[in-house]
Amino acid sequence: MMKRRHGIAVATALAAILALAAATTAPAPSSVQAASEQSTPSVENGKQLYDRYCAACHYPATTAKKIGPGLKAIYSRGKFEDGTPVNDPTLRRWIEKGGKNMPGFEKSLTPQQIADVIAYLKTL
Repeated sequence: MMKRRHGIAVATALAAILALAAATTAPAPSSVQAASEQSTPSVENGKQLYDRYCAACHYPATTAKKIGPGLKAIYSRGKFEDGTPVNDPTLRRWIEKGGKNMPGFEKSLTPQQIADVIAYLKTL
């Protein structure tokens, strides 16, 4: 009887320790969330975000128009269609506020996620 009580006490203590460990260890966030919490722009996360939010309207590998203009070499082209120079602040503003036929993503994407998209666009 004594051994059984001791075994139950040990099992109960082990269960309590495991429950405490599980409660203090946060589940791993998704790759998009994890990368968006970084302070350094992430090209990989930017590509995932681009695929999710931008690819429906913009081709990444050509300058051909889809719904909006293709974004290949957007930085080396130097200007948006309206003549505005392409740089980080103007591209950030365009993504946040939108323009012409493009909706703004200020409420859909965090500032870090926008930085990630810009980092990806620089690779096109």
